[in-house]
Amino acid sequence: MKVIRGICRVFTWICMILIILMMLLMVADVVARVVFHAGITGATEWAQIMLVCNMTAMGAAILSGRMVEVDMLTSRLKPKAQVIFDIVILLVTLAVVILLCRQQFVYAVKQHVNNVAWTSVKVAQWPFVALFGLSYAVGALTIIATIIRKIVSASKGEYEKEVTLGTMDPVFVFGKKGAPAKPEDVEKAAEEIPAGDKISVAIREAETIEQKEKEDES
Repeated sequence: MKVIRGICRVFTWICMILIILMMLLMVADVVARVVFHAGITGATEWAQIMLVCNMTAMGAAILSGRMVEVDMLTSRLKPKAQVIFDIVILLVTLAVVILLCRQQFVYAVKQHVNNVAWTSVKVAQWPFVALFGLSYAVGALTIIATIIRKIVSASKGEYEKEVTLGTMDPVFVFGKKGAPAKPEDVEKAAEEIPAGDKISVAIREAETIEQKEKEDES
């Protein structure tokens, strides 16, 4: 799991840098069109390349609990049923991601054989298609690690813990100390993590409170 976390952190930094470069490139292209009446050659294609590279953050999105989830029905289930349902959905998702990963690598080989390149920048497309496939591979490894964690927790009867976490990895988000247990610790930890992750923390805390209220009512 340490290796997966490390890979996801590296890809996260790469994605942040590429997003900044892509924004600067688009601004520079617009300014060039307004001032010099001529855009930057290949700006759109370079933006496409950097956008493809941002897909490598899939694993980090899973470990951060950032993937879109619709729990209108599952939230009404008991914690044990929710965990079992999550495992089933993750297994289905894993199968789909592995299939997409395979297709991306097959397509990358075809692109390499046919020497396909972007028209303006004259850069081969296959390395970036392969990178797309690599992002799916990292995502698949992350899903496998999450499934194993959920199965282990379920065997210990830690259903409420898994319902609260979802796909989020506390070590990846909060560090080695894991998710804080007390409200004051949550507030302190929220000040130490990036602003984007504070949203995830707030959502998880709200879900935990709502879950406890439902249990008290029942």
